[in-house]
Amino acid sequence: MSSKKFLRKSSGERKSSGENESHKKMCEQSSVMKKRDFSGASRRHFLKSAVLVNLLGGNFLSSLYAKQEISEVPLAPTGGTKRNVILMIADGAGFSTYDITSDYMTGSPRGQIYNKEGWNFWGCSTYSESGSYVPSEMWKNFGWHLEKYTDSAAASTALHTGQKTKSGRISRDREKRDLLTIGELASKNGFAAGTVTSVGCSHATPGAVAAHVSRRSEGNKLFGRMLWGDHLDVIIGGGHPDFDVNGKRRVNKTQKFCAYGPDEEMWKKIQKGEIPEGMRFIDSREDFQKLARNEEVPQKLLGIVPVAETFQQQRNNGMPRLDTSPTLAEAALAGLNVLNQNEKGFYLMIEGGAVDWCNHANNLKRSVEEMVEYNEAVSAVCEWIEKYSSWEETLLIVTADHDCGAIWGPAADQEGTLFQRPILKGQGKLPEAKYYSNQHSNLLVPFYVRGTKAELFADRVKGKDEKAAEVFQFHGEYVDNTDVFPVARQIFGI
Repeated sequence: MSSKKFLRKSSGERKSSGENESHKKMCEQSSVMKKRDFSGASRRHFLKSAVLVNLLGGNFLSSLYAKQEISEVPLAPTGGTKRNVILMIADGAGFSTYDITSDYMTGSPRGQIYNKEGWNFWGCSTYSESGSYVPSEMWKNFGWHLEKYTDSAAASTALHTGQKTKSGRISRDREKRDLLTIGELASKNGFAAGTVTSVGCSHATPGAVAAHVSRRSEGNKLFGRMLWGDHLDVIIGGGHPDFDVNGKRRVNKTQKFCAYGPDEEMWKKIQKGEIPEGMRFIDSREDFQKLARNEEVPQKLLGIVPVAETFQQQRNNGMPRLDTSPTLAEAALAGLNVLNQNEKGFYLMIEGGAVDWCNHANNLKRSVEEMVEYNEAVSAVCEWIEKYSSWEETLLIVTADHDCGAIWGPAADQEGTLFQRPILKGQGKLPEAKYYSNQHSNLLVPFYVRGTKAELFADRVKGKDEKAAEVFQFHGEYVDNTDVFPVARQIFGI
């Protein structure tokens, strides 16, 4: 059987034009106030925000959400106890990406903090509205998992709304109706909410937390809705128009506006301080580090890293890592310290977004580099929980939105060695491995959980994949990405 047959350049659900554009031309030129007190100045400020939202075309203040079966979720009594939910996503990182990186870092494919005692571990299915995950079909032939995969927009929508949708939709259903998100629900019930990503601020994964567009390529519009949607207290990511991919200030004060951040008009407003009341804008690593140390923490935060779009991934080959960009750990800690000021608790999504870009490019070395930074961020978040919170009040989920690249062993598509795993070489060494696609796949992804009410996922197991258990070395039980939303609601009691 020839391996060439299975190198997919375009199959299943094609990447939307926005995703293709972001990988081919990363930075093309492109043309919040919590509802706590509605009296006096607070009400006037809220109404001003509402006008801005309507001008941006948002539906945040309407009741025109698509029908969602959310009332059936049993609510957990909060009893005044603080509750936090943190979702950490390594975009495009399946079992192989996770295991290869752990082996590279520790000499063991399961040597990370989330592999230790106290953690729950399942697989997770990621298919979109038109797909499915069928274990009996998955392992019949090597090509099955290379078809009918999700994209990041539909995957993040499923995670944040509990609903499957069409690829390209961001928290909207196939008919373009808004789907209520966990970020919106948390905010409306007095919790804080935020997003942190190592790619553009308004890429698909962070965008679905608390905003809505019908096409993921509408990144500038999405950024405006994230900023003025009255739900996000923290927005951190790349997309700075004054800096290039190497973190260098552009010459002659020229600017290029990323498709997944502020456009020119909005950037001018940000520079003038025209942002939601109580929000601070920062764009230097020193300021991120200060907030990561819990110093001079603002009520709300907009942090745009001084780089064209990605913290590190887009820098030129041969260049050292950019010391002007914060690490994902520093950005995550900055966001956590802002959100933790809310007495009820918070929801935070943290994304290692460029893992996916590396796997699309079949660049294993860079993929491992991005995953190392992601794993270091996971460790930093765990330390933060134990210092400033506790596992009794915080749930941490470590997972992926989908697999990308279909990384297997060098003979995985051959009879006799079908589904061969990468041949690991130990600490500091890359494995013998091969990409069988430059697109996403429909494989299960790892799903690690620790903290308050983590056991709720055990009641949502969709099935057991015996072959996956053998190949990926776990018990084989898997949940679905739509399970995160109802569990988060139950933890928040909303």
